Amino acid sequence: MNECCGLVQAEIQRISRSDRSDRDKAYAEAGDG
Repeated sequence: MNECCGLVQAEIQRISRSDRSDRDKAYAEAGDG
């Protein structure tokens, strides 16, 4: 169960990071820092 939870958390972190990077790219393209 611990391994499962760890994998799920890693997956969530991965998605969060990708979402953040996407937002950062959008902001960079818009030029709004």
